[in-house]
Amino acid sequence: MRAAGRELILRLTPSTNFAIFHRTMNSDEAARPAPRSGRRPAAAGDSRAEILAAARALFAAHGFRGATTRQIAQRAGVDVALLHHFFGSKAELFEAAVAFPRIGAEIAATLTAPDGDMDAAERVARLYLDRLFVDDIETFSAMLRTVVGNPTDVPAMRTTIHGMLQRVATQLGADAGTPLGFELIGAQMIGVLVMRHLVGLEPMASASTDELVRYLAPAFRAVLRAGQQEPSA
Repeated sequence: MRAAGRELILRLTPSTNFAIFHRTMNSDEAARPAPRSGRRPAAAGDSRAEILAAARALFAAHGFRGATTRQIAQRAGVDVALLHHFFGSKAELFEAAVAFPRIGAEIAATLTAPDGDMDAAERVARLYLDRLFVDDIETFSAMLRTVVGNPTDVPAMRTTIHGMLQRVATQLGADAGTPLGFELIGAQMIGVLVMRHLVGLEPMASASTDELVRYLAPAFRAVLRAGQQEPSA
């Protein structure tokens, strides 16, 4: 059974900032019996989804090295053998949990959507601020904790992120931009994530999406235009 103690979690506060804080488990939580060993009587799809949810939460809190497969299995309430059945290895589980291919596809779809009230630069800025940094905050936290917490994990993470950006570039074609341009946009948004949600730097932390987009969208337009221009001979 998981011992009573303090668990590091990430919570969205009313001001839309993410605060890392310690939650002390109450006596009722501590008194709950540990999950029985062996796979629970649940549908395979349910078990797989619960494993992924548990993995995302623990990778976000502890990084790739800090989260063990046993901890993930206990949180999901399944036998550790089921993790290997669905995902093979811990590295494959991490890649499935962070879901970079899905995020890459969403970025590509946002960039190629027909222009209406917003152009591609504004759409992608709002995608990060209003969707990815809210619904997928655990994915980005897992990435940051992994690369900062253990330098030996950086090459694997580099390969994963590079693969996502290459897929975005392939989906968009040469006319929409370049991998370098997409990396620059992503790098700028990771900086916003750290300073706005994790550090809570003002006035960025309390700025509205509209305020941030007024600054970010022109920079993204310049990056996308530069990628569309042919280098001089």
